[in-house]
Amino acid sequence: SRAPKYQNKVAFTHNRKSKKTAKILSLPNQGLCRRCYEKIEWRKKYRKYKPLKAPSKCQKCEQRTVKRAYHNLCDDCAKSLDVCGMCREPNEIVEEVITEEEIRQKHVEEERKIESMKERERRTYFRKKRQRRRRDGEEDDEEDDEEGDYTDSEEDEENDPEPE
Repeated sequence: SRAPKYQNKVAFTHNRKSKKTAKILSLPNQGLCRRCYEKIEWRKKYRKYKPLKAPSKCQKCEQRTVKRAYHNLCDDCAKSLDVCGMCREPNEIVEEVITEEEIRQKHVEEERKIESMKERERRTYFRKKRQRRRRDGEEDDEEDDEEGDYTDSEEDEENDPEPE
């Protein structure tokens, strides 16, 4: 075959600030093998991903429980059969499906851990959590900090008038 007649000079970029793009990019890509995972990531990257409007039918249990676009099996059937939810092949799953119950259980566990911490450890924990969020590009939610805003001792010293 021969070379293409026209070559793209600039790569495709979509409107990164649109609400639809933000919603699509925030959707989790779980329960898939490497190949299917990359297919869906490509669709998201080039704005070809179309989310499901209504749940579709699972090919195993025949129930309308498939809530993820391009999947053929619901999360429960894919997990029980230990196959990819899209191609139904018994390949290694890249990212396991995390259920709402597991998320709730993690939150309860984390709250229990925070309650057992000393004040200094708690402040350190929340500070590192905020730093991780900023590094990952997530917005800083003040709701997660049960104790509220903390001021470091250095900031207190700067705000206090110096004795003369």
